[in-house]
Parts: sequence; C-alpha cells; structure tokens
Amino acid sequence: MPVSAGYEKLIVGSGLADMEAVRLLDIPGIETNEILFVGDNPYTDIIGAHGVGMKTAWIRMGRDSPGDAPHPDFIVDHVEELKVRLA
Repeated sequence: MPVSAGYEKLIVGSGLADMEAVRLLDIPGIETNEILFVGDNPYTDIIGAHGVGMKTAWIRMGRDSPGDAPHPDFIVDHVEELKVRLA
C-alpha cells in the first residue's frame, strides 16, 4: 500500500548501518529511488540515504541546516509534517 503519491516505502532509520541493510533488501517492484528515508541526523542519515539513491527527509527539530551536509528532499520539524508534504 503506498505511503503517498510516488513513495511506496517509508523507512525511518538510525544511520549508515541502516543504509547497508536496506541495500541488501530485495523488495520486488520497488526501486531504491522510490524509498523515502527519514532521519534526524543530516550527516549519517541523509548522506547514507543519498549514497544508495533514496529520497530523504530530515527532521530538523528546530535546528539550522548545516552548510556542509547534502540537502535533503524534504525538511520538516516533525515527522507528522510529512503527511501533508507527501499528500
């Protein structure tokens, strides 16, 4: 069942180790670029997800975006905002 238009899978993880695990997943009919990885660390989460071709959402929790981290596809303060952004 789709999470929202264009995204078939929503993964909330905890960093680069998760990225390696996700790469090993064989999800029939779902390409890596159809997965939205949601994380709160712009370095381990966003860099790792971008590295394997996923779309990304950074939960900033009021923090400023660091200038040296890759830009996520979505920036939100709370995961609940993704419901609206992805609708």
